[in-house]
Amino acid sequence: MATITLLNQNTVPHDVAPWRDVNMAPHGDTWAQITGLNGTVPSNSGCVISFAGHALSGWSWLIRYPCVYDTTVLRHCFINSAILRLLVDVLWDGLACNPTFNFYECLPTNPMALDETDYNKFGNAPLSVAGIDLSAIGASQDVTLSPFGLTKIKIGSITTIGIRNSNYDVAGVEPPWASGEQSFIVMQPRNDPQLIIDYTPQTPSKSYCLSRKTFGDNGNRPIPVH
Repeated sequence: MATITLLNQNTVPHDVAPWRDVNMAPHGDTWAQITGLNGTVPSNSGCVISFAGHALSGWSWLIRYPCVYDTTVLRHCFINSAILRLLVDVLWDGLACNPTFNFYECLPTNPMALDETDYNKFGNAPLSVAGIDLSAIGASQDVTLSPFGLTKIKIGSITTIGIRNSNYDVAGVEPPWASGEQSFIVMQPRNDPQLIIDYTPQTPSKSYCLSRKTFGDNGNRPIPVH
């Protein structure tokens, strides 16, 4: 077996999180609008997952965050397990709503050029049973991917894993509203969360086809096909 640690690549030229922002509108979105309509702008505020009440009514913004990992380095292997190692640096709950957060599938059009159009390209099925532990603020923690989560690691390609609020955004439940208040988490340092994969290398198998050699050999000979 072997282990590889992959850094989150959503940092160059800056962290990009697609979000829907209607803060400057006369009134905010309904919760159904803020969670279901298209994104309006890419955030570059780092690994932040946030939602906020508008000053007058409704909701000002909702941010979802995509993590990007170069799993092209993995070839011909079986993934045994994987964790996401992270550190939640800040938890702010101005809405007093006790938010929870987890990892979800994310399928951006181009993972190396994220923008606001990727806002609605996050899945709803959690990739971890436990989710992010908000009792461990300021300390490193490991979030184990479930068997379903392991299937979302793309061997030989780019893997994207999203972070969303679970109990309001994903659940489709409106949180308690408060004028100008927000609830959010911030992760540090850059390149977090790290994706740590335990895997078993496998030797590529060869298949054979039967071909007749016509130059001085009247027999059939198996020819390896790679």
